Amino acid sequence: NRDNVSREQVASILKSQASREQRLAVADDVIKNHTKNQELLPQITDLHKKYLAISTVDGSE
Repeated sequence: NRDNVSREQVASILKSQASREQRLAVADDVIKNHTKNQELLPQITDLHKKYLAISTVDGSE
């Protein structure tokens, strides 16, 4: 084992992590990365614009 971690420790770490459903339930945004790169860039661009707009409204910029 490359990190000197036992199988039991690995199992414990994995068990304590949130499931995909739990992560999705609390996520504000999700980038779908199972598409072609051409479809990925618009998602990133849209989210970037969204968060820039939010930061401007909040006066954080």
